[in-house]
Amino acid sequence: MMTRSILVMVLLAIGVMAVGCGAPGPAGSAGRLSDATSGAQAPLKHITIGVSNQPDTRPSTAQRARIIQPLVQSGLTVRDGQSARHPVLAETVPSLENGFWKLLPDGRMETSWKIREGAQWHDGTPLSTDDLIFSLEVGQDKEMSAFNTPAYRSIENVTALDARTLVVAWKESSIDADALFEGAPGYSGLLPRHLLEEAYRTDKASLLDLPYWTQDYVGTGPYQVRQWDPGIGVTLDATSRYVLGRPKIDSIEVKLIPDANTLSANLLAGTVDITANLGSIDLGVQMRDQWRDGAVSFNLGSGAWVAMYPQFIDPRPTIVADVRFRKALAYATVL
Repeated sequence: MMTRSILVMVLLAIGVMAVGCGAPGPAGSAGRLSDATSGAQAPLKHITIGVSNQPDTRPSTAQRARIIQPLVQSGLTVRDGQSARHPVLAETVPSLENGFWKLLPDGRMETSWKIREGAQWHDGTPLSTDDLIFSLEVGQDKEMSAFNTPAYRSIENVTALDARTLVVAWKESSIDADALFEGAPGYSGLLPRHLLEEAYRTDKASLLDLPYWTQDYVGTGPYQVRQWDPGIGVTLDATSRYVLGRPKIDSIEVKLIPDANTLSANLLAGTVDITANLGSIDLGVQMRDQWRDGAVSFNLGSGAWVAMYPQFIDPRPTIVADVRFRKALAYATVL
């Protein structure tokens, strides 16, 4: 186990969990064997994460259940806590400055993507433009509402220049064009064509019911699934196949503990190292006072936001209909 100075975060929304990665290691063995058991006989580094919701890798799931998603699946880009976008499996983020994002005189756009050399799936299959094209096809399919997002409707066509270079033509402007392969909720993210295409072609209605989304999950992230026990949790192992290098933490156990008091007791007992949500401020205060070997951080927001869509037909409260109130609310929000 790691030292007990693990941070416990009380969040209103679960954010992306960062993991440290070392220098790229040699390619791992074929199949689903753990990379954590190979190499020098150094002590294994392991952490246990307590969660209150069953982990779920499907794109239709709520954000709070996507706790393992950034561990098992990396996108071409990722957005950090300051809303800046960085390349992960892509060599660069499309922008006007680097020429990978072009605005055309007639209002259309063009974005180009270059997959990082060496990017691959957990089973060793190289990530290619075939996967990107297949992912967009599923995402644009009106029958696959779980994958659909408004941005897909702005795409005119896609062209693969080679196995690592894709050009996306847009029929209109879209501010989130650089998030196309990020894997955010509602987007298809990256889908392995070699594993899912046959099921998609033959019975797309049951695509999200495949074992692929649980025990047989194959992603592109720094960790791969070793064991998936519904109602209990998930065990993840570090993989040397990750293009940015093998993570420094060898294995991660994600333990399902729905009851907040039980979760707190596990933290105090040392059977859980970290959690993203204790459920209430009161429990957070209790943990802060009792957990001598750990730390509690209160983050009331964590970048989360709530959209308000006032309607003006018999508004409740009635003051919402007053433009002066709405202006004051807007000023208070941004200042």
